[in-house]
Amino acid sequence: MNRLKSIFLLLFSLLTFGIFLDVKADTIPGSDFEVVSELVLKENKTGVIYEFENLETREQFLKSRNTTPSSASSFRSYGVSSVRRTYLSSYRDTAVSGRVSYTVYGGSSGASVSISSGQSFSSSEYGIGFTYGSAATHFVPPYKYGYIVLKASFTVNIYKLEVKYQGTNEWRPAGRIKTFSNQNVWTELRTYS
Repeated sequence: MNRLKSIFLLLFSLLTFGIFLDVKADTIPGSDFEVVSELVLKENKTGVIYEFENLETREQFLKSRNTTPSSASSFRSYGVSSVRRTYLSSYRDTAVSGRVSYTVYGGSSGASVSISSGQSFSSSEYGIGFTYGSAATHFVPPYKYGYIVLKASFTVNIYKLEVKYQGTNEWRPAGRIKTFSNQNVWTELRTYS
């Protein structure tokens, strides 16, 4: 009986683990938006991140972005006539990948460590990806271990999102938008003894 319970528990654990391995980000049906969290959406095509103040403004924004003819009547009845964004601020930020090369030992005279072109990584904080388009080689000093990482610097631009309801001239806050520009990606050698 214990053996049967153990087998059942093992199968259940493997099934549960397999389900969690296949989890993908939710997307809004009929749109190009990925749900980052309840009030944060990412537009897959542009990589722009939208942060909303509440679910109502998120839904209004989604309705206003839907341009298919079948949704025109629901758009008009929902009451949003215009959407705009206003620049608020910008700041620089950086992201670092994990190892993108093998770890190499320098030995008594040093050694080289290389990566091929097209290495990529993503920033988990912002949900954006970076690619280094060239091959790269670094010299690992004698008696050190070394590996290559990718680093990226970029500008985060923050905009205020506002909506205007039909029949009014008043713009109401609907959240914030983040866009990314001035991306620069390079390689860096990390060493240790």
